[in-house]
Amino acid sequence: MKPFTFRFCACLLIIVFLTSCNSLPKQKVDDQPRRIELLFLGHASEHHHSRKYVPILMSALSKDGMNITYTEDVNDLNSEKLSLYDGLVLYANHEKITGPHVQSLLDYVADGHAFLPIHCASFCFNESEDYVRFSGWSI
Repeated sequence: MKPFTFRFCACLLIIVFLTSCNSLPKQKVDDQPRRIELLFLGHASEHHHSRKYVPILMSALSKDGMNITYTEDVNDLNSEKLSLYDGLVLYANHEKITGPHVQSLLDYVADGHAFLPIHCASFCFNESEDYVRFSGWSI
């Protein structure tokens, strides 16, 4: 084999080897700002009308990089659903909450997520001593 052909084949093999070693998927670096995701728990009642006010809040906060997902379902207070959000906004008059949902909320906040109770949220879940103690109000 001629020296040029040998060197060419050797270089080609080295290039193939190096590119195959470097073919592992690259991890994306998460160093860019991202939008804040908030879950907003409201209610169907027109007293403290959360359905009416959430669009106003969504419009104002979306300009500042915040997305709001609205729900009226207390069952959304579970660890799987809450893990999708940076914070929970509560503006509702729900009176009842189950033990697992309270625990999911307490764990969520203990893990460093935001809890933003607004106005009537102080009366929410009033049958739950854990929530009452957590929210800092008394019956």
